[in-house]
Amino acid sequence: HGSIFIFDRGSLNCDQSILNTVGINDFADGVTAVETAFKNGPVSRIIFCMNQISECNWQKERLRGVRLGAGRMSRGAVFVETYVHGVHGDFPLNTSSPQTVLIACHDEAAAQFIDEGRHRNLHPGKDYKIIGFGNDNRFLEYELTTLSPNLELIAKHLAKQILDSIANREPETLHSCRIRSKLIRRKTL
Repeated sequence: HGSIFIFDRGSLNCDQSILNTVGINDFADGVTAVETAFKNGPVSRIIFCMNQISECNWQKERLRGVRLGAGRMSRGAVFVETYVHGVHGDFPLNTSSPQTVLIACHDEAAAQFIDEGRHRNLHPGKDYKIIGFGNDNRFLEYELTTLSPNLELIAKHLAKQILDSIANREPETLHSCRIRSKLIRRKTL
C-alpha cells in the first residue's frame, strides 16, 4: 500500500494535492484574527504586515481570511491594507492609533514590527493592537496575542488517517483535513 501522509503547514493547495494531508487552516485563522480584534473593541484600520514579499500559499490564505473577516465584521467599512517591512518602511504608524490592528503574517514578523514601533515610542496594546500566528516560544517576551496551531488535534487526525490506511478501510480515498488554530490572548490586544 503506497499511501503518503504529511503534516502541511500551509504550503500545499489542499485541492491540488496527491497526498493525504492534515494541516493548519490558514484561511480560517485569518478570519479568527479579525473577529478577535473586533470583539476586543473598535477597529477602524487593519494592516496585514509581512516581513517580506512572498508567494507562499499559507500567507495568501491568511490574507484572504483577514480580508473576508474584515469585510464581514465591518460590513465593508474597513479595508485591509498590506505592509511589507523594508519595502513600505519600517513601521506603518507614526502616531498612536488605538483602533488600528496590525495582523502579522507570523510571530517573528510581529516581533519585528513591535521592535520598530518601540523606536517610535509606540507600544502594542496601548497605541495599536497586534496579532501574530504560530505561538513561537522565541517571542514569548513580547506577550503577543497569537493563533497557535492545534498540534494535538492535528496529530490525532494524522494518526487516524494512518491507522485507517493500515487497516485498508478507504484505500482509494485521499484525505485533506485543515484544523483551526487556538487563540492565545496576551497583552498586545
